[in-house]
Amino acid sequence: MVFTMVFTMVFTMVFTMVFTMVFTMVFTMMVLSRKQVNELLWNKLPIDYTEDQKMFKIKNLLYKMHKHGEIWLDEDRMWHKKES
Repeated sequence: MVFTMVFTMVFTMVFTMVFTMVFTMVFTMMVLSRKQVNELLWNKLPIDYTEDQKMFKIKNLLYKMHKHGEIWLDEDRMWHKKES
């Protein structure tokens, strides 16, 4: 039980870091809509996630990156990498 909880926490932290790096690399190259972000990342998420869990994970990653000032959303609902 404890092992499962610790494993889940570590997996979530590593998974979030990897996706943040992927998002940063992708956003340096282009501007993306939410649909494009979903298409890029959908199959990279664990296969045992439900569709709702995948949507929630992508939404949270976008929110975290937006909150930390790494990306921004324009009036056309397109995600951009923040200029340095």
